[in-house]
Amino acid sequence: MNAKFKLCILFALLTILHVSTTFAQDNSANPLPFKYTSDLITKADAGDMTAQFQVGYCYYGLNNPELCKDSGVARDGEKSFNYLEKASKQGHVYATYLLGCFYYYGYQPIKQNYKKALTYFEKATEKGCLDAIVNLGQMYEHGYGVSKDARKSESYTRQAAEQGSAVAQYNMYIKLMNSNPQEAYQWLEKAAGQDHSQSLNDLGCAYIDGNVLPQNIEHGLELLKKAVALGNTMAVNNMGYVYYNGTGVEKDYEKAALYFYEGAKKGVEASKNNLQLCYNNGAFGAFAYNNYGDWVASLATKNLAMLGNKTSAQNAVANQQSPTPVETPSPAEPVNILSDIDQNIPTNATDNDNTFAVIFANENYQEEVKVDYALNDGESFKTYCEKVLGLPSDNIHFRKDATLNNMRAEMSWLQQVASAYKGRARFIIYYAGHGIPDEKTGTSYLLPVDGKGSMLDTGYSLAKFYQQLGQLETTSVTIFMDACFSGSKRGEGMLASARGVAIKAKPQQPKGKMVVFSAAQGDETAYPLKTQGHGLFTYYLLKKLKESNGNVTYGDLSNYITDQVARKSIVSNGKSQTPSVTSSVGIADTWKGLKLK
Repeated sequence: MNAKFKLCILFALLTILHVSTTFAQDNSANPLPFKYTSDLITKADAGDMTAQFQVGYCYYGLNNPELCKDSGVARDGEKSFNYLEKASKQGHVYATYLLGCFYYYGYQPIKQNYKKALTYFEKATEKGCLDAIVNLGQMYEHGYGVSKDARKSESYTRQAAEQGSAVAQYNMYIKLMNSNPQEAYQWLEKAAGQDHSQSLNDLGCAYIDGNVLPQNIEHGLELLKKAVALGNTMAVNNMGYVYYNGTGVEKDYEKAALYFYEGAKKGVEASKNNLQLCYNNGAFGAFAYNNYGDWVASLATKNLAMLGNKTSAQNAVANQQSPTPVETPSPAEPVNILSDIDQNIPTNATDNDNTFAVIFANENYQEEVKVDYALNDGESFKTYCEKVLGLPSDNIHFRKDATLNNMRAEMSWLQQVASAYKGRARFIIYYAGHGIPDEKTGTSYLLPVDGKGSMLDTGYSLAKFYQQLGQLETTSVTIFMDACFSGSKRGEGMLASARGVAIKAKPQQPKGKMVVFSAAQGDETAYPLKTQGHGLFTYYLLKKLKESNGNVTYGDLSNYITDQVARKSIVSNGKSQTPSVTSSVGIADTWKGLKLK
């Protein structure tokens, strides 16, 4: 069996949605296609229920930007709502459902109101509206307008799935993929059979991967191509990945580049990263261009049809002279950053106004090897601070590839905030990057991107770091440290400046009201989780925050991270990585009961 095929699969429940081209069963015959006409408006104004719905839907145009144009009118939320409301009062089921969508999304001029949305969805469900049943399942899943209820959520979702809703079938796959994979993939097959594009993408990836389903690359590619034809952006990226790696097809960096280009245009972050790798590998005579931006601009004039079935070498741009000598970088592995923890992140309305976060994500070092996925770790942690923990964006300072002066500046900012809030502020510090040991004393340093491991004065002393944070006038300081201090790099090997053996760093004692979550202990290495595009420690930290919606005690969070990371590291790396939690003496008896929100 081939190595696991790392593709962009949306491992997340779909949010509530309505289908733009397929109507649920109601008391109207198939109402599309229709046009906005004077005769139609006359009938609607005269009280014709079907005409009222059709006029309201003509003005709706929210789930399909082309709908209003196709119907012959401009989108008008107020008129849409008024006509749909008239139709709903006469018993039109789908009009009732769409009114629920107005309240759920807060479509203008209606203000978002989950409870009213729930009421309309329940009314539509009573009369058999399949889309409304799907949405009720999702509202109970997420607790929108109602208390969370996993049993009710699955009951509604299963009901809709059994009645043929592709969206519900996909959601059943998501719900069961861990507890009952056999049934989960049966639902996925059914949804894909209805041309549900995300199901086609996920099923195609599963067949190519061969980890759960019997490997069938040819069939997997057929499913991916079908998903691409239906406009699924992740499938576009995955087809690029197929050609980049030569999975079931001849390796072709130029076809890969065009797929990644299309994905990047549609906002797929993984495609943006992967496109850079095609440039690095010389696709379309990349080295003849002045810079990466010029090369990307040139792709707008190319398309997949022009490549036919030629090999990458045959498709090299003719008569373009590359700079000499230029050494083409060896093929690199595309980065898959669409981890399951980066999809469908729960959002809380709670404002955590008195909590402040500083995030250091040091990936691209000037004198040392890079720290794979550190920037992705930092981006995701920032998103969780905003969505899950409820921190205002102004309360978060995110330093990408922080220099020593950058780090000093952020420490100064924390001191200013602590002074202004007079002891009422809380602080969260996240660090992903290199840590280095003093080989003589075993003391530890954080390494800024402009630092060098063999020059300790270019690092930030961890003892000083703790001392400064411990002196802050605050209710608490929580530190998440996805780094090791043994001289190892993230993954296998040592830093360029290390002596080749791991150093057992001395533990540093937190100060003040401080709790420190560390990715590894002593001479251990902090590993990446390549299949998820994150550090192993950060992945399980965020996974627990997602599962608990941020409502988890430090004690439970510590137990979860320690167990999961230790197990995964042994299985995947064959080596130990043991996270630890230490607290200052003053809160040694109480830290386990603390929460981030």
